[in-house]
Amino acid sequence: MERDWSAAPPLSDEIAPDRLLVFEVVQDIRNIEGQLRKLGFLWVGDLERTYSADDDFRPAKGNLLDGRILATVPTQQALETLLQAWREYKAGNLPPTGALATLFGSLKDLRRWGPKDRLSIEAEAYLAECLREAPDDPVTLELELWPGPNQRSRAAALDAVRQAVLEDEGEVISSADIPGAGYLAVLVRVRPAVAQALLNRQNVHIALVDTVQVIGPRAQAVIDPNADEEQSQDEGIADVIDMPEAPVSESIANSPDIALLDGLPLTQHHLLEPFLDIQPPDELSIVTALADAPAEARQHGTAMASLILYEDLTAPDTGYRRKLLVRPILKPSRSFNGGWLESIPDDMLFGDILHRAILDLKRGRGGMAPAAPNLKIISLSVGDFRRPFHGVMSGAAKILDWLSFEFNILFIVSAGNWGERIVLDASEADVRSGKADVAGALFRENGSLIISPAESINALTIGSIHSDKANSAPLHRWVLPIDDPNAPAPYTRKGPGFHGAVKPDLCTPGGRLPYEFDIKHTGPGTSIKPAQPPARTLQKIGQQVAAPGRTPGELNGRAWNAGTSNSAAIAAGAAGRITEVIRGLSKEYVGDDGRSLLGEDYWPVLTKALLVHGARWENEEFYLNHFGLAGVLDRTAKTRARESVRRHIGHGVPDFGRVMECTRHRATLLGVGALGPDDASIFTLPLPADCWDIRCIRRIITTVAWISPVAPMRAGYRVAQLSVAWDDDAPGFNGVSATGGDARHANGKGTIWHEVKETAPKVYRKAPLNSVRLRVQCRDTLGLLSSGVKFGLAVSFEIAQGQADVSVDHLDVYADIAEKVHPKVPTPA
Repeated sequence: MERDWSAAPPLSDEIAPDRLLVFEVVQDIRNIEGQLRKLGFLWVGDLERTYSADDDFRPAKGNLLDGRILATVPTQQALETLLQAWREYKAGNLPPTGALATLFGSLKDLRRWGPKDRLSIEAEAYLAECLREAPDDPVTLELELWPGPNQRSRAAALDAVRQAVLEDEGEVISSADIPGAGYLAVLVRVRPAVAQALLNRQNVHIALVDTVQVIGPRAQAVIDPNADEEQSQDEGIADVIDMPEAPVSESIANSPDIALLDGLPLTQHHLLEPFLDIQPPDELSIVTALADAPAEARQHGTAMASLILYEDLTAPDTGYRRKLLVRPILKPSRSFNGGWLESIPDDMLFGDILHRAILDLKRGRGGMAPAAPNLKIISLSVGDFRRPFHGVMSGAAKILDWLSFEFNILFIVSAGNWGERIVLDASEADVRSGKADVAGALFRENGSLIISPAESINALTIGSIHSDKANSAPLHRWVLPIDDPNAPAPYTRKGPGFHGAVKPDLCTPGGRLPYEFDIKHTGPGTSIKPAQPPARTLQKIGQQVAAPGRTPGELNGRAWNAGTSNSAAIAAGAAGRITEVIRGLSKEYVGDDGRSLLGEDYWPVLTKALLVHGARWENEEFYLNHFGLAGVLDRTAKTRARESVRRHIGHGVPDFGRVMECTRHRATLLGVGALGPDDASIFTLPLPADCWDIRCIRRIITTVAWISPVAPMRAGYRVAQLSVAWDDDAPGFNGVSATGGDARHANGKGTIWHEVKETAPKVYRKAPLNSVRLRVQCRDTLGLLSSGVKFGLAVSFEIAQGQADVSVDHLDVYADIAEKVHPKVPTPA
């Protein structure tokens, strides 16, 4: 029974709950998605995904894995016909042919989406944990609903959930309706018996409500400086060391470019006080908790503010020197061991807190004026470790995406920490000597996926490399499982992002984290786990940050910590410095009409482009060797190997200094614009004339960044796709993405286009071309684009020595290009 499914009447790709099917697969999910597209189905996301160790770079033959993916079919008739065909196939009565046979051969089940799919795998683990640790206590759950097309339908969905909760003898704590983000959610508290019934997959009222999309655990972002890694899942653990006060700059501008959403810092700390501008929260639970908590509870926000302003205090950077706006979103509370932890308030939805905070800053609420209407960058080092990204966008990520476009702001978020034990097929001696394959074990780990809201397509997601400025080495009791400053940290989480987008986008230093041997491990091999805070205090390993002092009234404390929170904060500080450079350029370069060529509305996207522009895999073979992928010779397999590495390192490790200064051997040009559907902008890059007659490498780096509108109820989700094409033939320039391999495998899936083209180190008798015309073009992927999409463009031409005996010192490509640019807008030295 073969049917041309693609011949069904073309409909919108709007996600319709009554036309959703669950495909339980037993093969490479990549192939299943392709089969669905060929048959005319619309992939919505993954409910559950288990990656094979070599899923992304080896041929799929014989490569089995488990997963559940969600897709919608064009019509109800198509749904019924497909289900009937599946039943016939399972019964052995009517084997399908062609594409349908390939699809059915990859499945172990095909069924309507229903109650059993509403409970996430993280919710199962959460329910079991709650019932085990407090069997008589109510359990708090977060319900995300299918948002209806209008206010009336959304109100009806909320009423249906409230009624179901009452019938289950539960309690509605709070709710939020954010139509632009497609976010409709309810925070509820249920009886232990209901929680147990959910865990047993028994029918309870809240699981039977048609408008409930996901029953998930309450959002958890807990920072506990005193607990072990299993309890805290922290984003940077602070160990206190008191040190002399460091000097601070006196030149502080008034208007902030960056806001930090985090815990409340120690506002009177000597290193921070001149810079902090606190926007008080209005969430009652946060206000009350902050009023009752001592200074020692203000660990995480203090550390993040320090990193934005100074980077690593072991060798502080000049850093960001404008006011830093802080909007507290974390609530301090006592932990079970008597210490303090900071977490998302348990009476509010995570997405609602983020939404309220941004409205306070950019638009104002309740008749109040906005606190910072010109704000451009948001630093968010808080993530929900109970919501790893399996393929379906979380509510918090959708909110960030919508807010990004609505208010023209750049979010910089942390990828999230993974603090579990690492079991190695090696002896303790091999681990100590560095012979154990730690990178391979991390590469094969399935549980270390980025956490909400790091999958946001408009945000820059930051992971960590295992690096800091401290000179200390671990004592004999502890080890550094990854001891290379260019390698991903063992605690950093990996991608990919939505529809295979590059995530994390960048990896910056996050601090080294010592590990200790797990003496309770009884299985084969050797187990190591993150060392407890006193280990870092003793050894001074990690990044040095400001911290509360040991005793009340001490305002110059320091600490050493590590985590992807640190990496995101460092990237946010770099974004602030880049914005300051753009501010200077915008005043210097104006058009004939007196307006700046770099208008302020374009600064967020231009900053985003420049943050990525300096990133590259400096040595592809290093990363392939690091993850045990060297020696892969087949072209397809090598492409997949690069994709696998990209899940860990993204576009690479950025050199922020490269984009804030030019050299005699490198010139960077900037451009901005706004594009509608099928629009394009042309930029001409003049090339120097005197670098072709020697054996050197000529390289052109192109980065375009944009902020796209999103359609939360459409399977495609992202509305605007930008790309870059060369209008001229470029003899000798070979295109590779900045992350290795063909750029098409890295670009076009998110909101960044980052590409490198370079020549071999050969002599040309004459310059093959005098300039390159770059076409930045926009495609409306969903037919919904109603306004121009702003973009920022950075293009660099640079030369590098091609062989040891050929010098390029006498060449000045910067001066040559600068002379040809009109108007002249180089990145300043």
